[in-house]
Amino acid sequence: MFTWIRIIGAVAVIVFALWGVGVGLWQQSPGLPDDQADCSYRVELMRARLLALMDRSPSRADTGTEADEDFANLLRETHAACGDASPDLLHKLERIDDEHARERERRRQSAAARAELSALEGFPR
Repeated sequence: MFTWIRIIGAVAVIVFALWGVGVGLWQQSPGLPDDQADCSYRVELMRARLLALMDRSPSRADTGTEADEDFANLLRETHAACGDASPDLLHKLERIDDEHARERERRRQSAAARAELSALEGFPR
């Protein structure tokens, strides 16, 4: 009897996890209709993705252009889908947009400084 309870519990947890992953992937899909977007989830997703971009190693900064473009695209879609969201969510989205612009500029400056310092030694990077 106890074994069946554990099996049913494990199946329930797996189904719940798969459902959560499915909803998360669905919310990230391009072209999601505005009326189906969960704006609070998408703003949280944008915050987490920006933090992940910021945590990238400086040596990988030159490979971040694709990730940056993906992020910028999802940010534009989130702005479009959540244009009528609460003022608090819109403020958070604007802050994320501002921080993303600052992060791109910081990485661009860092890459330029690394290239200049590498050129001093004659070792291109």
